[in-house]
Amino acid sequence: MPRKIANRLVLLVVMTLLANMLMNGILVFANSGVIQPPIESSGTDQNIIGNNESNQRFSESFDGDEKNIVLPLIEQGNQNDDSQLLKEPVTVTTQVFDKSFQLSDEVASNSFSLMSIPLGAIPVNEGEIKILNDEDSEDKLSSYTFVFTPSTTGCYKITAASPEIPYIYIYDSEYNSLGWNRTYPKMNDSVAAKLIKDQQYIINLYSVSFNYATELSINKYESAADNITYTFVDNTYTADENASVIVTVPYIGADILYGVLGRNIFIEARLLKDGVLIDSINEIPSDCIKGARGTPDDNILQFACEFEKKVEHGEYTIEITCRDIAGNIVIDTCESAITIGNPVSVYMPSNSVVYTADSYTGQRVYFKDINSDRGKFLVFDGDKIIGTSNSVYIYSTRISYDDFFSTYSIIDGSYDSNKFEKTLYYSNIPSINLNEVSKKGNSYDVKLVTGVSEFDTTAKLIPTDALILNYASGGGLYDSVNNFKVYTQFYNIKNINMDDINVELIDLYGNVVARKTDYICYSAINNEHQAYFQFNLFIEKPLEAYKNYSLKISYPKEFYTNVKSSYITAYSGSDYLGIRTPEVLDIDKTIISVSTYNVNSWQEYDVVLNRINDDLEFPIAELSKVKPDGYGTFVLDFSKDAKSSLLIPGEEYSIVFSYKSSYDNYTQYERESFKVPAKDYTSVGDKSVIFNPPVIPETITKTEFTISGYEIENGIIGASNENINIELVADNEVYGAIKKDSINKSASVYNANPNYSMSQVTITGIMEVTKELKDNTQYYIRINGTDYEYFYNSQEKIIYGDFKIDHYCSDAEFKDGSNSIVHEISEREPLKLSCTFVKNTSDDLKLIMKNKVSGEEIEAGKWDTTKSHFNGEYKDISITVDMSGFDINEIYDLYIKDGEEEYYLNKHIKVVEPIKAYGFTVQEAVYGSSKITVSIPSCNIIDGYSFDIKDSMDNIIDAEIITDSIRHGSNNSIYVDIETDRALSYGVYSVRMFNDNNKLIYIQQYTVTVENSSPNVEYIQDGIPYLIFGKNLPDNGNYTADIMDVNNIRMLKRGISLVKREGENVLELTENKIGSLPIGTYNVSVNLNGRLIGTAYLNYSGPLQLKPLVIAKEWTEPKSKNTIITSNTVELLIKTMYYTKLRYAES
Repeated sequence: MPRKIANRLVLLVVMTLLANMLMNGILVFANSGVIQPPIESSGTDQNIIGNNESNQRFSESFDGDEKNIVLPLIEQGNQNDDSQLLKEPVTVTTQVFDKSFQLSDEVASNSFSLMSIPLGAIPVNEGEIKILNDEDSEDKLSSYTFVFTPSTTGCYKITAASPEIPYIYIYDSEYNSLGWNRTYPKMNDSVAAKLIKDQQYIINLYSVSFNYATELSINKYESAADNITYTFVDNTYTADENASVIVTVPYIGADILYGVLGRNIFIEARLLKDGVLIDSINEIPSDCIKGARGTPDDNILQFACEFEKKVEHGEYTIEITCRDIAGNIVIDTCESAITIGNPVSVYMPSNSVVYTADSYTGQRVYFKDINSDRGKFLVFDGDKIIGTSNSVYIYSTRISYDDFFSTYSIIDGSYDSNKFEKTLYYSNIPSINLNEVSKKGNSYDVKLVTGVSEFDTTAKLIPTDALILNYASGGGLYDSVNNFKVYTQFYNIKNINMDDINVELIDLYGNVVARKTDYICYSAINNEHQAYFQFNLFIEKPLEAYKNYSLKISYPKEFYTNVKSSYITAYSGSDYLGIRTPEVLDIDKTIISVSTYNVNSWQEYDVVLNRINDDLEFPIAELSKVKPDGYGTFVLDFSKDAKSSLLIPGEEYSIVFSYKSSYDNYTQYERESFKVPAKDYTSVGDKSVIFNPPVIPETITKTEFTISGYEIENGIIGASNENINIELVADNEVYGAIKKDSINKSASVYNANPNYSMSQVTITGIMEVTKELKDNTQYYIRINGTDYEYFYNSQEKIIYGDFKIDHYCSDAEFKDGSNSIVHEISEREPLKLSCTFVKNTSDDLKLIMKNKVSGEEIEAGKWDTTKSHFNGEYKDISITVDMSGFDINEIYDLYIKDGEEEYYLNKHIKVVEPIKAYGFTVQEAVYGSSKITVSIPSCNIIDGYSFDIKDSMDNIIDAEIITDSIRHGSNNSIYVDIETDRALSYGVYSVRMFNDNNKLIYIQQYTVTVENSSPNVEYIQDGIPYLIFGKNLPDNGNYTADIMDVNNIRMLKRGISLVKREGENVLELTENKIGSLPIGTYNVSVNLNGRLIGTAYLNYSGPLQLKPLVIAKEWTEPKSKNTIITSNTVELLIKTMYYTKLRYAES
């Protein structure tokens, strides 16, 4: 077996005792066979120029191309920005060969004088048992003093055995304390110490029990353990440091502890690379050895292996051998693989120009000496600078390993505390912008510059196509819950199956305590191939409060992580129940969902459903011994208590939970009320119907026709064309109809009110006019028996279409009898007006503008005909007017003049002065082009302004405004082209705008990146069916959708088949496949052949169902205001409408 593999196998041998020792940091293992064991340590972080200090605990996770990655994570919200990361420890167990080594005598000190021995001290001999405060004792004391004189030098164990253990203290003849029994985390009845032959020692017992007898005994101690466990942690952080390793030996017997501290056991250390000796330490000096007491069998030793050579970071072998004074091996040679140095691998997607760091869980690099508190990182491809970061802060930190000693008492000795701690400077690796596209297979060096100084780092920026975990955090973890939420961000999602990502919570022994039950992908940014995932984990058994846990994230293929952080600690949760507003899932079966924000998942609850009437509550159903599900939600099914629904629309109810408090066993109650909305099917909002063309001339017999509006379904969507009658009528006489074989129909969802929706229908077809139209007659469109007002046929000059004002600055309100709207127009921009479907006018139309105050009339120009309709009977007209000569802040009314006749357009404008631009938006900047297009708000000007461009290396690129490129763009904006001195390459640019005083007033960053050609999803349009719009969607492939509940991290529907529209970037999601969902907002992830291509939000208003609307015809007539039906014969209108099936919930 190769040596490297053998070393890896050794890593799996872990003592259970070691896990108990570390209170705030411990070993964690991955199934891949590589230990991932962060150790936390105390330290102090501070800014170089500040004095703020705070104690922190630190750890580090494993990083590499493993399929299983264990991340010790801190709770979100509790992580300090200064938290530091230490190295991954390696643990190895070896054998104790010889327990017969002797502890050497030390220089004899004077014995106690007769006068100095406390009065009443009781002599005790080795092997003798002293019984204190037994039933026969006449005088019972709470404290005793004993004198012991050993006959030989050795390690002795002093025991005071009792159900109620006393405090034990040992002193030498000079009253130096030699130790005491451990009291935390558990009281121990023994203490061990090295005692010298013929020297007298005082043993004091305090708080001796009066209720139980205590037995005192003193005996020679010899460790019963046959093995020793070493934990190695690399202590080398910078490239200019000698190799250094901290070795911790927990749970050793007191005889070995005093043997090493007393120089009866010597420690040798050797460092090897591929079997070749690099450096050795023949004897670890005393100032590099530190020890601490616990119990006779549980003590800790720590020593620093400070080698005299610098080594390149990489994997090495360290060997430790312990010998006695004669050179005999006491503890077998321990051999372990260890990584020396602080290599930092930062992974980013290939074919990208941006690495985005996470401020909470990012990585850091260290420096021994530095001359500034600020700097920048540069990225090198060989000698070429290809990227840079923004300015970063540089901090200092003290690295130590004191957490190992949290339950031990350090023995004063000759150790040098500086050997076990060091002060370093560090900076977190920030987001980095490249000026060229990252290439897979490359590895870029990262350096820090401060002023004129440049510092090498141990970091590498590595592009990859493999999955990258860039962020991970856990929600609150409590021993009272059965679910746990994990939040993550991944890069390179374009090649993955989301189901393959597995997340588990493991304890400090590597046992799985929580497993993934569900997940959601709530934001996929396909241009950057990144996505945010939330995972819900089910906790299989109650956690232990104040114990540490780690997160294990697995993926079956190549997988990397940029996450470095600390452990998750489980806290003690309360019994307090906090519930949210109930939601009725099924009104017929009386199934109600109640989500919680605080709940004890392991507790049983009784539930009562009450109806509220005049503030009085009447119980109508109850459930007993219910528990929340794995999402912390109660799903309450009351159907067994009633044959019909217990819930009445429009009525109010309450749900009351009762449970026993574990604190005082009292019954606690938690109540929440809710109201079931009434079924108001007739309260429909907008009923307008739009027709195109807006008018039909007398001379036309056939035309394309479009109808769009609400409340016109009447069964149309579900009906065949043969059953659809759309007619042109007047005075109950039919003048034409849409050909049945030409009808096409579609629908989109209209939210009529929060409780239901209805559809907006669009119908197209060919309208055939079969009779000559009459003048001065109102025409209607009759759709399956229902008439909708269409147009009034008149020979007067009239505008049937739209009137539009382009590129106005803003709207304002003014008093003109009533409040009226005025459109503000810049004097620097032309007034552009347009009218459609103008009838019976000459070709010599003029625009008249009348001053609202002075009455001054201005002929502003002649209208142009832009389009003719129906052989010239109707036309579209437009006009452009120069506004530079009009009075500022004056309001003008607009008229059309045809000969001597004027037609008031009921539109008002006001001329205003333009304002100087305060900002801009980059609209377009592409690779290889020297032109950048920006936009500014309408009515803004940039007279005297200038622009320049700064690349990611802070190089300034001159730019010039192309004056004749100023034009109107979309969203009522002004577009301007800027010409740069050189073509743009890939990377992040800062486009800067300077005002006419050459003052920098605005900066916008813009990334020129590789155009994404991968399929992706953009948004979902409500309708029948729902339409999912995307880009680059191939016609061939299996498209499926998963629908997820964002709030509860729950997959509601999986693998819904989608229909791809041929030749379009559109996928159809039919309503009948999601009809069982409650009303709400959902996240839809779209997969192509099982691979994620994007996500989008779905605002689901509920399934549309046909509902009858029955109403008396009298009530529909405008002249009839009486709600009383007066005639004996009632004519009823019965219409079928698409309404949403109610999913009752408090709104």
